[in-house]
Amino acid sequence: MIHADFNLVLKYCEVLDEFIKIRVFSDEEAREVVQRATGSDKASYQRVVVNACIGDYNDESLQNAELETLGTVDIEEMLYLLCVEVNPSLDIHQVSVQITSTDIVIDDDPALKKKLRQRTRANLRRLANMEKEIRNRVIGQEHAVEIVTRSVKKSALGLRDPEKPVGAFLFVGHVGVGKTELAKAMAEYLYGSQSRLVRVDCSEYALPHEYAKLIGSPPGYIGHNEGGYLTEAAKEMKDFIVLFDEIEKAHSKMHNILLQLLDEGVVTDSKGFKVSFRNALVLMTSNLGVREANASRDGIGFDVAKKDETRYEEMKETIFASLKKAFRPEFINRLDDVIVFNTLSFDDSLKIVDKMMAELTCIAERAGLGLTALPAAKELIAEQGFKPEHGARELRRTIKKLIEEPLTEKLINEEIREGDFIALDADNGKIRFDVISSDALEAFPE
Repeated sequence: MIHADFNLVLKYCEVLDEFIKIRVFSDEEAREVVQRATGSDKASYQRVVVNACIGDYNDESLQNAELETLGTVDIEEMLYLLCVEVNPSLDIHQVSVQITSTDIVIDDDPALKKKLRQRTRANLRRLANMEKEIRNRVIGQEHAVEIVTRSVKKSALGLRDPEKPVGAFLFVGHVGVGKTELAKAMAEYLYGSQSRLVRVDCSEYALPHEYAKLIGSPPGYIGHNEGGYLTEAAKEMKDFIVLFDEIEKAHSKMHNILLQLLDEGVVTDSKGFKVSFRNALVLMTSNLGVREANASRDGIGFDVAKKDETRYEEMKETIFASLKKAFRPEFINRLDDVIVFNTLSFDDSLKIVDKMMAELTCIAERAGLGLTALPAAKELIAEQGFKPEHGARELRRTIKKLIEEPLTEKLINEEIREGDFIALDADNGKIRFDVISSDALEAFPE
């Protein structure tokens, strides 16, 4: 929230790249909005909320936005999430929508039956495409993507224990190999944004008393009435992903909370309420055992290119030995799987560079610059930034060093100006910035 004016606030919408005015309702006004929601599905309810909260909302602008984003994002869903962020009492999970007797007789409505069948087919297509879409974003971790997406698919079809979370996985591997990126990608694919990803930095819960920040302070302590970070997020969102980053750094008291979460699908907060995590995907990351696995087999380390199945199982055994030293057996046994992330190969690095450069090109366009990287430039970045033990983070640092910082200096010195088109090429181990004229640009390869 950056500004307030009577009963309006401005919230930034990432997809539309603009600030949206959203009305703040009193409890009585919120109840009136809910009473107007007579639809039989989530989409209808969301539309009522968006129309009530956003005064200048209209279907034409929504359609234009959807065309611009090529239908990859549900714009109305994004607006609804912003509205609920401002007005939590309008969350569909918190309300009871009144129905009339005419609403009940729907089985014989052909139009409704057709709509439900179409929605079911669309959901199935989305499930079928999930693994492919996530693989395109998380490079070099096909095995991890397959396991996690399979769990989500089973849950969506009801083929799981309803008393437990959607899935519980521990990701183990080097830094920068995609452990956190997979969690972010899943949140964006399932919910349209990272707003449904609850990230817990376990290094902040290393002391015995700090676990209380997750579930709330005990009675008599400061902050008891405020609730806990984790439990309050679960109450608000219902369906979400929770990521426990570097789980080994948390105190054992936090591990005890996780035992209840993984076993019963609930967490008891400081007030004694049982908060459900049965619609949550629980992910954890760790670096435990990575160094030992690297040092095994005469220093061969993680299989960088071959991703050999036998080698993978050997690494997993080494990592399991380290996990057993850090966690109690009942904790490990409650996990659906421990997934060892591959060390990135050079080919993986080239793909990641390609992806990062596409992102940088978009940033440059917003600054009024045309930018393209020729294959030789991308290969040079991959060569200088390829450090398996540092993963994609070193590639990001290399792009900053070779491209972003020199480009900044050239803009300041007016060697490059707004409106220019720059081609990046490799020249004697350095990146060369070629300004392409408008005439030459027509013949320039895309």
